[in-house]
Amino acid sequence: MKFKNILTAGLFSLGIAAGLMSCSSDEAPFFTASPSDSPRILNTDIPQGKNGVAEKFSTIDRTQNFTYELIVTPVDGATIEWFVDDEKVAEGLTIDTPLEPGIHTIKVVVTTSGGETSRTFSVTVQPLATDPVLVNKAKERLVKPGVESVLHGTNLENVVKILIGKASADCVYNEDGYLNYTVPADLAEGVYKLYVVDKDGNSYACGKIELSENPVFNEVEVEIWSGEFVVAWSKFSDISAKSQEWVEKGYLTPGVIVRAYVELADGEQHQGCVASGWWSNIVTGHQEGEREDEQISGSQVLEYELNETSIELIKTQEGLAVVGNGFKLTKLTFVSTNQEAMEAIEADLEKGKSNQDPEPNQDPEPNVTLGEETEIWSGEATEVDWETGINFYGVKDYITNNAVKAGSVLRVYVERLEDADYAKGCITNINWKNIETGIGDDESTTDVNERGDVDITTDTKYLSATLSELSVTLAAEENDGHDKGIMTVGHGYKVTKVTIQLAK
Repeated sequence: MKFKNILTAGLFSLGIAAGLMSCSSDEAPFFTASPSDSPRILNTDIPQGKNGVAEKFSTIDRTQNFTYELIVTPVDGATIEWFVDDEKVAEGLTIDTPLEPGIHTIKVVVTTSGGETSRTFSVTVQPLATDPVLVNKAKERLVKPGVESVLHGTNLENVVKILIGKASADCVYNEDGYLNYTVPADLAEGVYKLYVVDKDGNSYACGKIELSENPVFNEVEVEIWSGEFVVAWSKFSDISAKSQEWVEKGYLTPGVIVRAYVELADGEQHQGCVASGWWSNIVTGHQEGEREDEQISGSQVLEYELNETSIELIKTQEGLAVVGNGFKLTKLTFVSTNQEAMEAIEADLEKGKSNQDPEPNQDPEPNVTLGEETEIWSGEATEVDWETGINFYGVKDYITNNAVKAGSVLRVYVERLEDADYAKGCITNINWKNIETGIGDDESTTDVNERGDVDITTDTKYLSATLSELSVTLAAEENDGHDKGIMTVGHGYKVTKVTIQLAK
């Protein structure tokens, strides 16, 4: 793939400038830009970057050269230099160079006698799907010369040799997905390029490795979750059960730092904290008004160092959670100097991805189009009776995350049971309160007729509810501090499908 961008608009504007500055006679037009002027890069597709950080420009695979053509003014007298990861690789208006797999920082510098300008951006080079790829584990990339070591990765079955710089080491593949080898003893301390070589002699770039006589491992940050979860007086609890397992296994201990990456979302209040499943501050154990939520004013990181109280809270209060209102959680990480524990957590997460089975009634979020009725669950659910309601978690996420506007319609498709002496039903929150009105049957003065249960006949296709701001509040209401959501309750029927029609 060639990344050539001939900036027609830029050339057109230069042509206009030339015309305006030319003589009215038969003499050739001339530009005012001269070698003594400050240079300008006219390509508009190169990202500028922010706060000194190179922004991503393109992604290619390892079989493709990175190719690009620069448009600058003035051209005469300009020196153009291209750098890849601070190493000069080319001069002139074009670059056409191979890059190893990984993320590379590209910098182009244009210099004239009148000054200098530059652009810095990144290019990602992807390995092919069948290429050997090494994971970037700290203990495997900082090693001591002469010691036995391992390298984990994928597609390593045919790898027979490792190159550290120009030094080679034979290796043996283990069926658990890693290579055993001995670090060359005669190599000096320093940072080297790392390659693996397969049995056919093909070499694959795998980043860098550092050799040290006294390896010292610094803090490592491990990503536990990433995505977009709107916290609106609701609870992020995707890792609650896992965090309890990690405490029991000794992976999570006092001193581990939890970082919650957040940014503003809609809401009158913007506050939150890392907490237990019972909404207790994970460090102090305080709840509600004393929980000491942090105020959220933009994109920021909430950071909490676990202590003995934290470990006890995770054990006894349904694990680790993020709570509050008016913000989005985009990433959750653990930071620790305990490399083995963090690697064990990473391995546990990877194993979970490959063996993940959906929990009962917990369906993946569908692709919903505004104004159209969209199925978010189907099947043959447990029969509904006065003792058993059905909580549809896929619906809960739309409601509690403020994704549902007033006027959206929820429909629960039902079938009356053949042997039922009667059938009634209602769409409610977790506390069996009508999701439209808030009326429930949990008080002695209220019965199901007042709640709004409707008769279900053989001709009844579905129960429906038009959602409002009250519905959002009801859906976020907790039951004994442990759950929330949307339910269908009643007697004498079963549910076959649930749909939602989001208001525009």
